[in-house]
Formats: sequence, structure tokens, C-alpha cells
Amino acid sequence: MSDDRRRARHPIPSGILLVLLTSAASTPATLAGQEEGAIIRQAPRWSVEGSLGSRLVGTLYDEFVTRQTLADLPSQTRWRETAGLGPEARVVLRHNPVGGAGLYLTLLAGHSGTVARYSGALSPPEDISRSTSYHGVGFGLGMKLSEWGRGRGLLAYNLGTVVLTQTIDLSAGHRDAFAQMDAHHPGEIQWTSRKSTSWGLDLGASLRIPVGENSALRLTFRDLVIPVNTAQLAAQERSEVRSISSERVTFSLAPFTAHQMSLSAGFEYVVSRGLARRDVVRVLPERVDVAVADPAVEAALEIAVAGDTARAIASLEQRVALVPRDGLAWRALSLLRAPRAEFDPTVRDQTLANLERALNMNPGDTELMRAYGRIRGMVRREGRVPEAVEVRRLELSRFVVHSASDGSLRLSGAARGLGADPRGTYRYSITVEVFDAGGRMMRVRSGLDEARVDSEGRLVLDGDGDRLPLPLSLDLFLVQPVPGIHSLRLRLTDLESGATIETSEGFELPGS
Repeated sequence: MSDDRRRARHPIPSGILLVLLTSAASTPATLAGQEEGAIIRQAPRWSVEGSLGSRLVGTLYDEFVTRQTLADLPSQTRWRETAGLGPEARVVLRHNPVGGAGLYLTLLAGHSGTVARYSGALSPPEDISRSTSYHGVGFGLGMKLSEWGRGRGLLAYNLGTVVLTQTIDLSAGHRDAFAQMDAHHPGEIQWTSRKSTSWGLDLGASLRIPVGENSALRLTFRDLVIPVNTAQLAAQERSEVRSISSERVTFSLAPFTAHQMSLSAGFEYVVSRGLARRDVVRVLPERVDVAVADPAVEAALEIAVAGDTARAIASLEQRVALVPRDGLAWRALSLLRAPRAEFDPTVRDQTLANLERALNMNPGDTELMRAYGRIRGMVRREGRVPEAVEVRRLELSRFVVHSASDGSLRLSGAARGLGADPRGTYRYSITVEVFDAGGRMMRVRSGLDEARVDSEGRLVLDGDGDRLPLPLSLDLFLVQPVPGIHSLRLRLTDLESGATIETSEGFELPGS
């Protein structure tokens, strides 16, 4: 019996008169082929982005500064400097900009106004409006979170490091009390600037919106987590106060970590692409699986409809003895025996065993499940507790296909749910078909002695194993290999139960 027939399902109700009518009403089931074309793409390798945005409101420093001389007791001043909105520009070079992960290098510069507030020590609180400018370089890794538009649009986050130099303009004023000016140093104090360079973290997220084949918009949020270089600031403070007042003053700034957040919008352009890559898709021709039983089974059903149930059962018993993998024959035999088992206890055990086997060959069949439940319930009421049937469902993992330019193929996968024969061996048969991009079947062969080619030109291999999950590994070769997109269809048949399952994969045969 063909594999297609083993896959067929015929609902046979317990009312025998409807058996033939249901069987005759079966219609062909069509497995539609996938006619998707192979998509040829070159993935972007490098892109460059220019963006403009704004630094968000944040705090540059908010801690105490301690001033100490040899003659005076230490004094502390609270320094809080808040930066406002200000323009920021970035240039970003990205590697693998639309891939799962890629490196980036960024240059940034910006400027914003600040408000400094000093309080404490011996002077009244001061509020001074001034400004800060900064520039830096960062590098790190960008990771894709989600994508759309064949990967050209995406949401990503970045994690990296940045070195940032920040300069505060002090020409508008500073902490005059720290200079301790006396009569020998009259006049307004002229402060210069404070510059600090620090390493920090570069954290952010970006939304890439494609606007063309090679261009996109990037909306980005970033947070630079920068530990303030207090040692550098303290050294500058000491040096300048000494130059102004000739005092030897020691300054100590408490540690502080600033968060410099920004929003930006930029234009990204792909400057280079990788080698041409084709998305591998399955291109399978349509196949018609005709849901018809073997003529011997059909003849037995006609006999049952004519009223000779005993003869029909005898015919089906002969059929399953000759072809034990005929799932439809076991199904018909079990359902014909079930009505008698409901009133004849002497045949219940045999009928229950037949139903269990039929269920394993036809998993999920509701008619079989109902009949099995009725007979098993009767056996339980007789004081016997039969074990519940283990209904196996044949499962096939996704196959990995490795191909070479010489036409050799290596297939790797696994199967579950096979039935073991009396020796505990799981026997199976595999049918392999390979098609080119146009859906034409190609000749595929194997070096195994047990491999054969069926009447339709398909490669058939038989095998066995001693454990589940059953590892499956096949080495095949194409007789006339042609570079390009190919599709593979593989059908696994459990030789113990007759159950069949199918999978398909696409692969690309590289050129020589």
C-alpha cells in the first residue's frame, strides 16, 4: 500500500450502514505547493549616520567641595550645577547596521547653558548662569530587539563605553570666597574654565525607519553615565586659586556620577554591502494525496454494508495479517468488532487490543477514541483495570541541511513517537525529494546499499534505531548539481504503525 494511502483517514461510525457512504464521500486532499521566489539581497555591511538632537536637562555636579589651608580650619561649599537643553551633534559609523549584533563608533559634540549654585562656607549663596561644552568618542555593540520590513526597520539598543571631555566656562563667575582675596588683591577675580575628561558608559536605544533601499531615519535616546573626574577638577581649582591669591589651598571634591541624556534624529546611509545573499525558501510542486483505502478494505466495507459482518471481519483480518502497517484496515476492523464487544464479553480483550493498535496508527481519531472508551469502561466494570493506551503521535524535528558545491547534502534531524517491534527496534522508512528553484524534481542518490528509487523517482531509505528520540542523519548527493536555491521534501513512515509525517526545508547549493 502506498504512503499516501497510509495517511488517509475515513470516519467509520459504529452504525455499519454509514461506513460505505462515508468512505465513498471521501474527496482528494491537496497539499498546496509554496511558490515563493528566492529573494536576492545584499545585507548592509557599513553605514554612516549624522544626527542632530538636544541634550536633556541634567546635573553636572551636586556634592560638597572641601577647602583647606594650613592656617584655617576646613570649610565646605555645596556646588550644584545643572545643565539645560542644548544642541548636540553626532556622527556614527556602524558595522552590520541591520543584523542581530553590530559594532559602532560615534563622535559627539554639544553645548548648553548651565546654572551654578554655591552655598555654605563664609559667603552667602551664589547663583551664576554660565555654559558648558563637551565632545567625545564612543564605541560599543548594537543589538537588535525586533524588526520589520525584511529586517530593514528595527528597534535596537546599544551598550558601549565613551570618553567625554567637558569644559565649564567660568568667565561669568565662580566661587569668589574660595580665593580669599584681601587688600593686596583688589578688583574682580577673572576665572578661566574647568575641564575634565572621564570614561563612562554609553547606553541607549534607537528606532530605525527605512526611507529607501540605502537610507533610513534613526531616532535615538542615549544616556551617558559619566563618573566626574573630581581629581582633575580639584587640581585645576588649586592651581588657579594659588595664581590669584598666592595661597596654598587643597580642594577635595566628593565623588559624583552624572547622567547626560539626549534625544536625537539622524539620517543613516548604507555605504557598503556584503556579498550577495539569497533568502532560502521552499519551492515545492503541488502534490495530491488521494484519501482512498486499499481495494481489499473497500471490498470488506461493502460486505459489511450488505449485512455479512463476520465475513467482512474475516476479510480485514486477512488484510492486516498480510499488510500489518495498513492503518485503515486496522481502523475498519476495530470499529466493526466494537459493537459485538459491547454485548459479548468474550471478545472484549481482543477488541480492546485492536482499538489500541488502531489508535496508535490513527492518533486523534474521535471515532476510535469513543469506541475505545466504551469498551475499556466495560472491562473496568468487570473488575479488571486495563492500562490506558499510550497513543503515540509521530513527530519530526526541523531538518538541518548542509550543502556543498559538488552536490553533496547532509541532513540531520530527529524523530519521536515511533512504535517499537517485539524486539524493541524502531524501524522506519524515509522518502526524499529535491526540487530546483522552478519546482522540478532533481535526481538524488545515496551510497547506502539499502537505498532505492521508487517508481516516481523518489529516493527511499529504510533504517532502524534502538532509542527515542531517534537521531536521523543522511548523506546524499545530487546526480546533476546546479548552483542556486533548492527545496527538499522528506517523508518519514513508522514501519511498525504505518503512521507518516512530512517536513520540508529550503537550502542553497553554492557555486564551485
